[in-house]
Amino acid sequence: MPVLNAAPYLPKAIESILDQSFADLELIVVDDGSDDGSREIAAGYARRDRRVRHIALQRDPRTASGARASNIGIGIAQGDYIARMDADDIAVPARLALQLELMRRRQLDVCGGRAVMFGDREGEIWYPESQAAIRHELVIHSALPNATMLARAAVIKGSRYDETAAFEEYELHTRLIFTARIENSPEILLRFRVHRHQTTRVLFNLKLRSRSRSRFRYFFQLFPDAGLADFRIVNTVADRMPLDSIAKLEIAGRWLVRLSRLPEIGLRQRMARRWARACDLADIADARVEILRADIGAQIAAAPL
Repeated sequence: MPVLNAAPYLPKAIESILDQSFADLELIVVDDGSDDGSREIAAGYARRDRRVRHIALQRDPRTASGARASNIGIGIAQGDYIARMDADDIAVPARLALQLELMRRRQLDVCGGRAVMFGDREGEIWYPESQAAIRHELVIHSALPNATMLARAAVIKGSRYDETAAFEEYELHTRLIFTARIENSPEILLRFRVHRHQTTRVLFNLKLRSRSRSRFRYFFQLFPDAGLADFRIVNTVADRMPLDSIAKLEIAGRWLVRLSRLPEIGLRQRMARRWARACDLADIADARVEILRADIGAQIAAAPL
């Protein structure tokens, strides 16, 4: 559990791990240079519960993510499995037990799960379940919530977070998908706190650029025959920016159809919403937009052959 200035939320995050139904665990809390009392909170839990280990780092102003703290925790972890947890979220009591059962039954290397938002926003966050659907969703968006990730220690120790990437989890997942067996549990494993101090909000533009760089690498690994124009159009759709020609909109539609061609209904529904948004955002004064909207929308909705 990497921590940086999370004092108002940290106790509940720690307690949600210590109260897991699977209790044979070690909780490594790595403080990345907090100055709000987080360090003292974590140290207090370490004194009271022998399962808690607290590591305190000096703040590095160049650090733009939790990757450094996460990698230090991964490096000293001793178990056969390593779970990732955020300092402002709350794990459901059966999280680890559910994930371990699924990983053993499905022989997985990495497992995530669904989350439900609370705080400034509410509602369930959908994530794809199968490896194939995760692979396609990653072209557009994160497909495994970082705070629910459970991995075999040998896998994650051999493929750690890139400390130069601001969107470190997306960069990691777009590497792991090629080498590890990955699925998401259909169960809700996490209560995801939405608040104005989240790094995804505070460092939004930095993370957006980081994700685009990782997406570029991933896109051409997955589709080596694609062209640069294809990537630019897909990246525009992923970043929710407007397309400026009917030709680009048609190419975007073909890619969303391609990415939706899997049995998972949730994936097709997500791609359909992205297509509708791309049409709504398009800066195109052309009657063909509505014809194309209906045609591509029908293709995305259709069950794969």
